[in-house]
Amino acid sequence: MTFIGIQKYTEKYGFTMATIELEVKKIYPDISKSEQRAADFFLNNKEAIFHYPLATLAKLSKTSQGAWVRFCKSLGYDGMKSLKNTLFNEINNAKEEADENAIEFTEDRAGHDLRYPMDCEKIKNELDWTPQYAFKEALDETVAWYRSRMK
Repeated sequence: MTFIGIQKYTEKYGFTMATIELEVKKIYPDISKSEQRAADFFLNNKEAIFHYPLATLAKLSKTSQGAWVRFCKSLGYDGMKSLKNTLFNEINNAKEEADENAIEFTEDRAGHDLRYPMDCEKIKNELDWTPQYAFKEALDETVAWYRSRMK
């Protein structure tokens, strides 16, 4: 894959292509046609390898389970499980790095309060109100909602 291809991938997904994906593209011309079908499916449906057993992946990619195992071995893995584990770790590490890189620190504004404490006692007492969600739970849910729409 060219630098431009990697750059477009980075812009689209927010992190660089996983090392495994680059390795697949590197070995692609040297593997058999049935292994190439597994490679094509892998490159276009990476999430699927986490959701389906090997037999289903073979059917979906119109190749055999053996072709998938050979494909994994061509990449230097013992089999599908070690490929999945490595890809999972690479994707998670890349997303964490992308999240860290998305934070931009700025100088504090003059007169900026260092904290905004909130006391819910008045609304609880006068209106018999209680929060529907725990703060952490609601914050996690909100962040997940925004992230799901960034793709």
